[in-house]
Amino acid sequence: MSETNAQLIGPYRKGEIPPPIVVTFKDYLGNVIDLTGYAVHFVYRAHTLAGWPDYTTTDPTALDRVGSLLSGPLGQAQYTWVTADFAGVGFFEGEMWAGNGTNRYSSVRYQWQVYDAILVPSI
Repeated sequence: MSETNAQLIGPYRKGEIPPPIVVTFKDYLGNVIDLTGYAVHFVYRAHTLAGWPDYTTTDPTALDRVGSLLSGPLGQAQYTWVTADFAGVGFFEGEMWAGNGTNRYSSVRYQWQVYDAILVPSI
């Protein structure tokens, strides 16, 4: 079963480079978590099958990309997409992570679909 609390983003076309994904980390009461000194990663994985079914051993391994802090005190982290992130078509899921060696937090899960493009122009 797919993640029940996921945020759908996109859809995208192969070759797109959308704006960075920005996450504000908050606790269960909605208070911002101070991320000063934290490292940020965005991890995502493609699905072999259409939709967002549970992952199996036939799915590709997850990719771990380094993100950045926009503002530690405001709990804001971001990942700036790169060309390789949209090089293939399919269904994807990802999460932003922030950690400092003692504490580690995950964002909601993001789900997106990448469709084929007619042609990706050199712009």
